[in-house]
This record gives sequence, structure tokens and C-alpha cells, in this order.
Amino acid sequence: MSKIALKRLTYSDVTIIARHYYGRTEAGQTTAQKSIALPRKTFIDRFFPELPAAAVEQQALAQRQTPEGVRPRRPAFVFPMTVYGPGTTNPFDAATKVTKTQRNWRLNGFFRDPGNEGGNWEERDRFSGMLPPDLALAEEFVPENNIAIIEFFGRRVPTGGRIAFVCAPLPGDGALFAELHRLLGQRKMVERDRETLRYAFDRVGLPADHPLRQFLQEPEQGDTPGYEAEAAANGVAAARRRARGTRGRRGVTAQQHADWRSAAELVGTRGEEVAHYHLSRMDGVTDVVWASVQEDFYSPYDLRANRGGVEMKIEVKSTAYGFEEPINISIGELEEAARCEGPYELWRLYEVGAGRGTLRVCPDVQVFARGVLDALQPVDRLGVSVDKLSFSPQLIEFGPPVEIRIPEPEDDEEDDDDDELP
Repeated sequence: MSKIALKRLTYSDVTIIARHYYGRTEAGQTTAQKSIALPRKTFIDRFFPELPAAAVEQQALAQRQTPEGVRPRRPAFVFPMTVYGPGTTNPFDAATKVTKTQRNWRLNGFFRDPGNEGGNWEERDRFSGMLPPDLALAEEFVPENNIAIIEFFGRRVPTGGRIAFVCAPLPGDGALFAELHRLLGQRKMVERDRETLRYAFDRVGLPADHPLRQFLQEPEQGDTPGYEAEAAANGVAAARRRARGTRGRRGVTAQQHADWRSAAELVGTRGEEVAHYHLSRMDGVTDVVWASVQEDFYSPYDLRANRGGVEMKIEVKSTAYGFEEPINISIGELEEAARCEGPYELWRLYEVGAGRGTLRVCPDVQVFARGVLDALQPVDRLGVSVDKLSFSPQLIEFGPPVEIRIPEPEDDEEDDDDDELP
């Protein structure tokens, strides 16, 4: 699954570019870090919450494999990254890694302009406009003129990505920088989704053939066919067949299916987060519990609360697409709805993104659940077990749509003093 963020670059951040690192060190500024700082609130809490545990596992393995008396290497997760910009320069591929220092996470490694291979860093290249001619002005110049769009792929750890450098002084980047600056506000790094980027690109009239338009496409375009990918990961048979059909004879690889499943899981988590936020702020509702997170991942409902002295249970069904897409539900969830003594509501979250979604509520699915379970009894008597099924949301009655948006935090703090805005 991909995760997209905007990052305001600091003078230290731009030393991930080889020419700027060597330029800084030769100027006697020895604090260059060769990396981009990744604030925890976005990179870990939003994108890769399991990465710290993976780093601990990697560190333990390194300690076992390192000879006694030798310091083991720090955890590092290596992956390919496609580099875009500044301007309309052609993208190129580079190897990079995410590392954990004592306090921070960083995108680490050198980006070298392949069009400048064999030349020295002093020659003008695609990255030259990111710094002022006088390096004494760089601390203020860089964050006021440079923003990166960073996208990571992967579920538990980053497995790939792409990064675009947008530099205000370049004639082709000025308008886009201003729009991204508006989206960032005073924050240093903030999560954004593909639709927000599309709006920003369209707002400034970014040409249809501009390289940055590739950020509007899912990774490995053609291998992740939109709804089919989300639905196939959730087990919808017809969608799985369509997904296979879009790839012709190649079929669907295990890795592609894993990526689809992780994408669906992220949409589900985001939908539950929006639902939990909304439920916690409803009048007359108390004792809100995010059951699938706080109690049991396999709970037959996602949320539980008290309303007017009565316990209510809520199952959240989320999609990044439209309301009409099929709903996937487990037999365990249907059984819980059928036998539940209090209200068991089905909340449909659609057009789900980071911190947002549109909600429609079915206040009670008990009759529907009992009807489906009764219809499955002949199959059960044959010794055939059904664990999950899908159905059209048109089969049950939902209330009117309610748009929900979680307010964004005012700032995304980092630990490093180097990365504070001037």
C-alpha cells in the first residue's frame, strides 16, 4: 500500500542529494546528515506503525550474527525509489533506505543526477536551484523554497517509493510550490492522498504530460486495477476474476495480492478511525470502545458504545470508492447481528481517505442477518462452510450521507533541532 506525504525540506534534508552534501562539507559545514528526517507522527504513527517492532527484530538478528566485540549495524530497510524533479526533468531510479538513529527515522542515502555521471558535483545539474549561490543564506532559503512529495509503498515496512522535489525559484515549479505550501501550512510533514494531489495539480494547471502526474497513478499501473484490487483482497469472487482478467495471461502474483490486501486493510483502518471519531462526538453517546483495536482484532463488531443506557454495537464497512460497491461481511458478524439483544448498526464509510469519509448508517441489520443465515442453512447441511460473503448495499436501507473530516493536528513535531523551521 502506498502512503503519500508533503515534506518541507530543511538545509539538512537536501544533503540527501550528493552535490549538496559535498558542497556543504567542502564549505566546512560538517553537520550534513545525508538524509531526510521523517517525523514520527506521520511516518510511524500514520504510515508504518509496525516498523519499530521490525527494527527491533532486525537489530536482534544483527546482534546474533555479529562477532563478539564488533558493534552491530543499525537497522536499515533498503528499497528502490524513483526520483522526480525539480521541474520537468526525467525521473530516475535510485536505491535508498530508511534508518533509525538514536532519536529519529530518516530517509537515507545519496541521490545523484544520472545526467551528470562522470562530472563533479560543482557542475550545474537538475538540483542546483535548490540552494542559493551563497550557502550562508541556505538555512532560511531552503525551507522557504523547497518541498518534497514523498510516497512510500509497503505494508509493515517500506518496500519502494518515489519522491518529487519542487523548487520555487524554477519557473515551472513556482505555482505548484505555492499550492503545496498552502497545503502544508506551518507543518513540516503532513499526510495527503492522491485526490488532494490531483486537485493541487489541476488548480495550478499542471500539464497532462508532466512527470509529476505519475503520482496520481497507483504503483505499477495496470497491476492494481482500482476497485477490483480492493474487492479481490477482501474476497469478492467476481472482483477477483475481473482483477485476474485485467492482467491477461500473467495472472496475479502473490506479492500483488499481498499489496492489494494491505491496501484494503489501510482503507478499513482509516474508515474505522473516522467512524470512531464521529461516534465519540455524537450527543448522548458515552463509553465508546474501538473493540477491534482495544479488545479483540477478531471481534464481530468494530465499535461499542452506550446510548441512552442501551449498549449499541457497530460494524464499519469501508471503501475508498463509491457507496454502491459491494459490502463484504463475515458469517461471525452476521451471527452477532442476528442474536444481538441491543442495536447492531452497520456503518457504511465510502470515499474514504486519510482522516475523511462519507457515512451512511443502517440502524439495525438484524432482520437482514437472520434472513441470510436462514438462506444458508441448506448449504450448511451439505457440510459446506461459508465464512464470508458480499452483498449490494441496495439490499438494506441506509440513512442520508454525512461527510466526516478529522481535523488535522496543528504541527508534526520532530526531535531534531536541525529540522525546526527557522
